[in-house]
Amino acid sequence: MAHNSEELTTLEKLYFGSVPVNFEHVKGGAWGYRLGIYHEDNSPQAVQDAKKWQQPLSHYGDDYVNILVPGIPSTDVRLLESVANMELLPNLLQKPLLKTSNGPIEGVQSGRRSAVIKVDGKFYRLKGCGDLYEGFPLAEVNHPSFSECQQVRGCMFDHTSSRALYLTELVSEVMQNNNIVTANIPIGWWRYDVEEPLPKIGRTCGVFETFGNKRLGDNVLLGLERMLPFIFQDQPFDILKDSFGEGRVDGDAPFPTYIASLIGLPEVDAHNINLKEKVPRKFEGIDSEWSDIWDESIMILEHFYMNEKKKHPVGSLLAHLYWRLGREIGTIVRIMSEANISWGTYVDPLGTHCNAHINNLVILPQGEPGSKLLSLLDFDMAFTKTSFTEGEDQWNEWHVLEINGMLLCLAGDPELNSGVETEAQLSQDVSMIKWLLRDTMVLGFRSGLDGTEDIHPPIPELDDAVHSLLKMAMIITDTETA
Repeated sequence: MAHNSEELTTLEKLYFGSVPVNFEHVKGGAWGYRLGIYHEDNSPQAVQDAKKWQQPLSHYGDDYVNILVPGIPSTDVRLLESVANMELLPNLLQKPLLKTSNGPIEGVQSGRRSAVIKVDGKFYRLKGCGDLYEGFPLAEVNHPSFSECQQVRGCMFDHTSSRALYLTELVSEVMQNNNIVTANIPIGWWRYDVEEPLPKIGRTCGVFETFGNKRLGDNVLLGLERMLPFIFQDQPFDILKDSFGEGRVDGDAPFPTYIASLIGLPEVDAHNINLKEKVPRKFEGIDSEWSDIWDESIMILEHFYMNEKKKHPVGSLLAHLYWRLGREIGTIVRIMSEANISWGTYVDPLGTHCNAHINNLVILPQGEPGSKLLSLLDFDMAFTKTSFTEGEDQWNEWHVLEINGMLLCLAGDPELNSGVETEAQLSQDVSMIKWLLRDTMVLGFRSGLDGTEDIHPPIPELDDAVHSLLKMAMIITDTETA
């Protein structure tokens, strides 16, 4: 790649992205991030100042009376020092980059406003580097009370990039104390020079070292569920619906997991069901770039089903994987809750937000046996209880909403899966397998959330097979970007 960005290997593309994107350097400032340079200002004046983000920016002048930005219900995170610390950034990142269609610097796409770039052997997430190739366009606000308002897209803002950096540091510290890594490490931010329109609104981009980019929703669960018809070709479906128990079956099909969770019906643990899995050898539309990884994964799974499965007390590899994912997520949500940190659940003029969703969890490359599968990211809307401005009752209400929001995302609720664009198209029979596995993931989530003993702990000897399934899922969804 040009200008010191580096080309990704095939395996790196699998974990960090394969949809190319281009950049060019543009005018603006760059700052390096050091631990401790930000703090929460919880003074009475700061509480009043925070309210200005929850209404149109009329305090900037007449041109801004119909402009909205994110209104996090928290006092601002403020900079304690003004030193640029630019040397903390790699040379290539010491000047702002913006996505442009013919830019000479290359990376990979990560959502509309973000990207990943490899520099000096490390991966960096650029969060807020342009709305695809459209820069920082204005967009209408979909809110009945603010129907005449607009918002700026494609960037972060002064008050959200500082929050993203500080809260990433804070969450990382809390998670490290529990042997969990966050997907990002804050290393700096950019502020773009924008003359028109609306120059008083600071357009910023957070710069993070990152350890993964493929998302649990758009890549892993979607990919796994697209494989289900090939994995369960020999499953006797006629007796499967009886596994769901009394009150769960409506005609020929069980209620989906999210319906069962909403109305209080118990979920079913797929570990207790006789699921007949096969290696999904063939799948249409696999890009030849992934052939070696796909073939290696097939060999590992064939070895598992012929040899390793007999040695370990696991009935279904998919059930083992779904439980493990749910358990890890429940543990993450519990730790956030105990630390009095909200991932970002609140209401403002831009809508109702819940950042605790499955596309804010990424898959980590395979590490030591038994190591975590998932990591967490995206804290530009996060806040602590001590900085929260709306009172104890509102904190408690939104805290419950955040936990239930993640649970229902895992349960497959299409109304709550933020950022998840597509679903696997499955027959009614195969959908029963999907809901059994989603049930199992929700049970794992509840177990991790409660902090009870793990009744299906990770089996390190299964890691190769587990990661083979994850790789195949990410291959199938290689062009999906959260």
